[in-house]
Amino acid sequence: MNIKEGDVFRFTCKEEILKNMSLPYYCFDGQLIAMRNGRGELELYDTYWGFRDITGRSFTIKEALEKGKLHYVCNLNEVKEASFDDYKYYNKKDIFNCSYHHGHRPLYFIKKGAKRSKDVMLKYIEKKKQSIRRKIKSLENDLKRLENSKKKIEKGNLNIYL
Repeated sequence: MNIKEGDVFRFTCKEEILKNMSLPYYCFDGQLIAMRNGRGELELYDTYWGFRDITGRSFTIKEALEKGKLHYVCNLNEVKEASFDDYKYYNKKDIFNCSYHHGHRPLYFIKKGAKRSKDVMLKYIEKKKQSIRRKIKSLENDLKRLENSKKKIEKGNLNIYL
């Protein structure tokens, strides 16, 4: 495996390793970034305590591969920071969720040079329209229920739920 500085991986622990650990994901994101340690060697650092922080749990590349699998996400030198809202503009292959601290610290990136996708944007518009139509239908039903309640109250029936 050719790992470069700035590579981001999702780490999944092997089953046999998990069986011998209690709380294996306690204070551990399972998102690892390849960075240089104090001796200049490439290590994989977990992002739970901070992104690009070398104080969290770390593995040598060999240790990580012995304990689990690495799933490549992106390289930080090939992306720029983005926001969650960018998902409605870009293809999934061009945008990355690198949120950390078990997702409590949102962090997104898009590939440098990525272009907005016509298809993604049109799908977003269709989903948004469907959502608005559902809200309109729900509000119309609310209006009908209120009109029915009003008629019952006007006829003297006060034992209704509003």
